[in-house]
Amino acid sequence: MNDIGWVEDLIKGKITELIFEQMFREDGRYVIFHYGYEYTAPELVKVLRNEPVLREDLKDARKAPDYILVKNGERGALVEVKFRSNFNAVNLLEMARKIHEQWGNAYLFVASKTGFSFDDCKTIIDKNGSISNLDQSIISEPTQIKYLEILNRYVGQN
Repeated sequence: MNDIGWVEDLIKGKITELIFEQMFREDGRYVIFHYGYEYTAPELVKVLRNEPVLREDLKDARKAPDYILVKNGERGALVEVKFRSNFNAVNLLEMARKIHEQWGNAYLFVASKTGFSFDDCKTIIDKNGSISNLDQSIISEPTQIKYLEILNRYVGQN
């Protein structure tokens, strides 16, 4: 991928992460912790981009999910956050398998121009790549609509 494409994808990913984070913070029932290596070791990101040998040595660190999401009084969950203009069952199944193999009981949050999806990876695997819409009992419909409008303001042009 050329540098411009890489930067555009990086920006879309960061916007999606901010949307996820703010949406769950606004709800008030969740505590969110950054978990991905780009937050825990930001200087490592720069080094890994230009050092293929080191990148291979630290590949597991690069696969760490983006967040730990804790609902008040409940057990926390690892969450990988993705933006996808288009996604299908094959792509989701592959993502869910990789995350599940590496991290066990983790979740996948996918934002698209049409809405938000959220499921644990085991369920996505069991449903052969199908992912549920983000349940309104987790994040209310008005909140989802508000953040979908924000998401589309920034990533919807392409």
